[in-house]
Amino acid sequence: MFVKLAKKFLYLQTLCTLVIGIGLYFFALQNQLIGMLIGSLIMTLNVVSVVWVWDRILRKKSIALGAAVIVTKYGLLATTLFLATHLPSVSAFGLLLGLTSVVPSVVLVVFLAPVGIRTL
Repeated sequence: MFVKLAKKFLYLQTLCTLVIGIGLYFFALQNQLIGMLIGSLIMTLNVVSVVWVWDRILRKKSIALGAAVIVTKYGLLATTLFLATHLPSVSAFGLLLGLTSVVPSVVLVVFLAPVGIRTL
């Protein structure tokens, strides 16, 4: 069930990234494009890994594994964002666009999901 939702999310996130990227290209903001792609990749991997890991945690009902995942995930996310902001070719605005590109994808996946999955 979660795999279907993750696939829908990946399709919508790819579409959202393409739309934002084309918009940046046509509005002559090509220097923002690299940051947007990096931010979008970070958030896509973040959401897909959360769905994948929590699906397994909920099946096994392991509290220790859940706590370890939370600590590890936020540590890796903070390190990745820190390194991405210090790259000379990545602009902050582009990175912010990429990080927030996940919002429309998640909202659309929730609205397209069956009614029973929304109550989990």
